[in-house]
Amino acid sequence: EYNTHYMNLAFTPAKALSLMISAEVFRRIPRHAEFGRYPQNIRFGDFSVSYAEDLAMLNAEDLYYHTNHTDIPPVSEKTLRRIAGYGHSPIIRYEGTGAYFLDKISEGCWRLEVMPDALITGNPYGRNSLRKAVAHIQWNERRMTVSLADLGADFSVEPLNEGNMARPSVSGGTFLASPGVYLLSRKQPARLPDRIGALRLREFNAPPGTTDRIHLVHVSPEKALAHVPLTLEAAVLSPAHESRVRLLLNGAGKMEWIEMEYQHGFHYKCVIPAELMNTGILNYHIVVESGGKVETLPAGEPGSPQDWDFTSRQNYSMSVHEADKPMLLFDARSDWSRLSHTRWLSTLKLGPLGPPLDAEYQIALEQLAMSDPENLLGQVPSDFTIHHYLNPKISHLRSSLSGKQVLVMQARSLAESAMPVQISLVGPDGIAYGAVVELGTDMKEHEIPLSSLRPVPLVLMPRPYPTFLPYYFESRVESPFDLQKVEGLQISMGPGLGKAALEQPMGIAVSRIWVR
Repeated sequence: EYNTHYMNLAFTPAKALSLMISAEVFRRIPRHAEFGRYPQNIRFGDFSVSYAEDLAMLNAEDLYYHTNHTDIPPVSEKTLRRIAGYGHSPIIRYEGTGAYFLDKISEGCWRLEVMPDALITGNPYGRNSLRKAVAHIQWNERRMTVSLADLGADFSVEPLNEGNMARPSVSGGTFLASPGVYLLSRKQPARLPDRIGALRLREFNAPPGTTDRIHLVHVSPEKALAHVPLTLEAAVLSPAHESRVRLLLNGAGKMEWIEMEYQHGFHYKCVIPAELMNTGILNYHIVVESGGKVETLPAGEPGSPQDWDFTSRQNYSMSVHEADKPMLLFDARSDWSRLSHTRWLSTLKLGPLGPPLDAEYQIALEQLAMSDPENLLGQVPSDFTIHHYLNPKISHLRSSLSGKQVLVMQARSLAESAMPVQISLVGPDGIAYGAVVELGTDMKEHEIPLSSLRPVPLVLMPRPYPTFLPYYFESRVESPFDLQKVEGLQISMGPGLGKAALEQPMGIAVSRIWVR
């Protein structure tokens, strides 16, 4: 039932590599070692983690592991005995999306293992089943460049695993790598070992390809800025391996084609120029040409929208507006299902409000403080918080946040009288800036000057488990509030309440939150 446990080397290569790194943390870092508080402790011993780069790394004298692209060179290439990676590094550039491993056998001789490409095509944290595929595997031939002084630029590549017939030629350290196990050598060793660590030298296990049709992974922004170039990205997986991907804009009575350029793996990118980003509604399709066939997404229908017999009216759509307009951070009707909560309640619900398109998200509590049966001796936090992750909503709009001065919250109390709530904005460093607002029983707009926001404790969401772990995070780093970097929004019931009120029924209803 725990969807967050979805992890294996084939389908989630970067996550599996992070577990390899975690294992070395246990082996190499003494118990109770202190490295300070976040963010000072993102580097500890030979290890580092980076939220911004989605990167965990082990860079030691003997091991060099990384979970994403990195520009950090190994601390000592001469003493390396094992490399495990995903993406590019200063010593290996690889265009695939599977993990790879390089183990030193002897001077000038290494064992290379390459896993097939993987692509997450569904939500592994959603409602899942053994009948539902959320990722796919494809066996591809991808360009790889190995830049190790021990191998030089003219090494040979010899297949080792059973059934592997690939014998790629090498030019300047670059060759085409297919899934399998290989011997990379500038000089043939006198004798090959039977094993490399726990693995047999020729051992290779990987699932077969699962690509059954064209899969497109693309998140269309809800809004974009007028007269500002917009970058769009997509991942395309096709049974034919190679694809041409184009964006087809549909607006103002004409269609405009934009080529999506190949990046690496399955990933493509394009930029819609500023002159095409006009105020209004921008509709577009993504057209994939692969294996002699044409398919248009999101409909998944054969052919192009320009064909006379193309019948679907599905498209991607976003609103384009001027930068000086207020920016909506939360709308109950469209965003309620994306919220995280400190605990589940049966009383959480979306309710109608006034005009047909308006709604309010209602949170009703019998009492605020609740004991934890799994941590009876622990402190009971007098708090209930909801968190809204903002990046998907505002990532394309950040430049327009400059100059905004007021945070507006349209909300009301569900109690018989007014009650305080805390609203806070969260930056990428985990520092929250907030203020307490007194909500009356009528739906009303409450204005909070951004200049009045002060550092407040961040409620860790989702709730860390086991529950003896900290409930709050309070940074000791002084960092000025920067609206353009905000990534999260929290609303907390608890701050500002007196002790007597903590055991009374309470609740709030929130309709919209925006900055202007």
